[in-house]
Amino acid sequence: MKDSRKLCITGYSAEQRNKPCFDWVKNIQSKKVHPDAIKDLDYKTSSAFALFWDMAKAHINDDIIADFTNFFDGIGIFHMDANTQLPPGAGAYTVEVEGIPIEFHNVELTPP
Repeated sequence: MKDSRKLCITGYSAEQRNKPCFDWVKNIQSKKVHPDAIKDLDYKTSSAFALFWDMAKAHINDDIIADFTNFFDGIGIFHMDANTQLPPGAGAYTVEVEGIPIEFHNVELTPP
């Protein structure tokens, strides 16, 4: 496989050193990809991270989870919701298990 000399990031990024900006990444720049396909990929990415966050909260010490939550809430960075900027606890995500979609509603989405 050829080295494309590109670093692909999923979710949030701090952008370039000479132009810092913490925002949702937009890796797919091809005009051949339909915007709905990109939106669907962003939703699936956010959902995967949300599931991981929910699983982590069940196993990681509450003080550590609180540190993450307080830090990101304190600096005002939105949770991983593809920049829809939902209020805390109003998130939703879907994961597929053996082809069956399972929806989670009114949840805290993943900190960036």
